[in-house]
Amino acid sequence: MHDILELLELAKTTASSASQKLCELKQNKIQGFEFSTELPKEMKAEADRLVEQDILKQLRPTGLPILSEESGELSGDPVSGLRFIVDPLDGTVNFIRGLGNASVSIALYDNNRPVFGVLGVYPTGDLVWGGREFGSFLNGDRFHVSSVDNIAQSVLCTGFPSRFQFDDAD
Repeated sequence: MHDILELLELAKTTASSASQKLCELKQNKIQGFEFSTELPKEMKAEADRLVEQDILKQLRPTGLPILSEESGELSGDPVSGLRFIVDPLDGTVNFIRGLGNASVSIALYDNNRPVFGVLGVYPTGDLVWGGREFGSFLNGDRFHVSSVDNIAQSVLCTGFPSRFQFDDAD
């Protein structure tokens, strides 16, 4: 049986060290990238691969399955229903072009239900985490999300993904 609080601490430690690794990579000018052949606007950075290696090294000993944006599905003990979901560099364009924040994103799901999410923010080093059972935190300080519970009255703000088509509609 896996202790959720221990897994949360592991995810926080992992995301924090991975966001620090992004700072080191940028400082050492390791920011090579290539465009995807399947999705022409999708950029894949060398940092994605390098940071993912470190993340997997820390998460794999739990024995839980991991779904990573870079490596896909990595098998583990399917009996518990728990699974890590990882994006080693969420905001690749921002990282490569120095446009603003990016993050290391690690979530834990129980079957199809999110348990918690952790963000190691680049370049600030901020650590954001939360879950329905825990609340939301920024660097250890609790913050509150909207109290709106009617989805029809809520707003979701996001950036445009690289796959978004800006072409005129025909």
